[in-house]
Amino acid sequence: NKLRLNSVIGETINYYFKAHLHEAQSAEHEVNGEIIQNGCFVGPSLLSIEMSRAASNLPSQEFMLFHPRRGKTHHYRIHLAEVDEIRHLEVIGRDPK
Repeated sequence: NKLRLNSVIGETINYYFKAHLHEAQSAEHEVNGEIIQNGCFVGPSLLSIEMSRAASNLPSQEFMLFHPRRGKTHHYRIHLAEVDEIRHLEVIGRDPK
């Protein structure tokens, strides 16, 4: 975790980025620190459903701007598709509605 990494490298890590978890999240962690998890580029899929991940999230990516002294100054979630544009996903064994 972020606290362990701080002690290993001997410096304070202000921003810790995670990806490949199929849902966007952001949480403040420690003083002047944040854990940022990127969204899923492809959106809902059979894999995300089977892994009990957030299957209903729209495909998204995080976009941020950083200032050398002030840190993160802007944070935007860019949605890559609307609900109507997400491919139809048929799960075998479920009744289509």
